[in-house]
Amino acid sequence: LAAEALGNRRDRGAAGALRKIVHDETEDAAVRKKAIESLYLVLRSAAVPDLVKVLGNAGDESVMAAAAATLGDAKAPQAVDALLTGLEDFSARVRLSCAVALGKIGSRKAVNGLVGVLDDESDAVRAEAAKALEVLGSRKAVPGLIALLEDSEDDTSLTNATRALSKITGRKLVYSPDDPPKKRREVLEAWKKWWAEHEKEY
Repeated sequence: LAAEALGNRRDRGAAGALRKIVHDETEDAAVRKKAIESLYLVLRSAAVPDLVKVLGNAGDESVMAAAAATLGDAKAPQAVDALLTGLEDFSARVRLSCAVALGKIGSRKAVNGLVGVLDDESDAVRAEAAKALEVLGSRKAVPGLIALLEDSEDDTSLTNATRALSKITGRKLVYSPDDPPKKRREVLEAWKKWWAEHEKEY
């Protein structure tokens, strides 16, 4: 692909051509995604404004998700607001990519937005939000993480939520899908009991 070749050359003179592809909603989505990768390879942090614009209005969910993923790889704090807006997108693919990116960036500014998708209709989004909240380690996330434990049956979500709770509270009690069913139930019940005793602290 021409977009990939331009990126591999790492030639800043190619930025104009790559930008044109990235923002062209009539272009094939696969080509635009390659152009996103290449534009970041060429410009690094200078590509962030273009990626933020694409995330906000790309006309294709796969392209928006690719922009979010690249912003996460760039660890671009200036993209946090756009990624938080992306958490509200109709597409689970976009919401998932934004949750992953926010975890990579690690800004405390993202805590409330990530807590807000712990009840997302997509298990994958909920799981990644919990994983990101483990990175952020904010006490403000505890009520939402406990609610996730009470509401979810998804192993990855439960694992990530208990890992986050363990980091935040210092209580080493993690759910594992590899444990026997009885042990898994005991872990969840122990967190519910702990919450009943400590809810007022949060």
